[in-house]
Amino acid sequence: MRRELRRTTKISIEHKNSEEERCLQAVDFVAGAIYHKYVFGDESYYSIIRNKIQEEIRYLP
Repeated sequence: MRRELRRTTKISIEHKNSEEERCLQAVDFVAGAIYHKYVFGDESYYSIIRNKIQEEIRYLP
């Protein structure tokens, strides 16, 4: 399943301090866990969230 944004979709990006934004801390943890799994082969943090992931699609070789 491929999803695309319509060209009329407006995206706003803001920089936030993760110490003040709890949700940002959670997203940063998830992104870091996935990054370390694929880049370094380190699944120590990924294993914490593994059972929460519903679908995993690898886009890059």
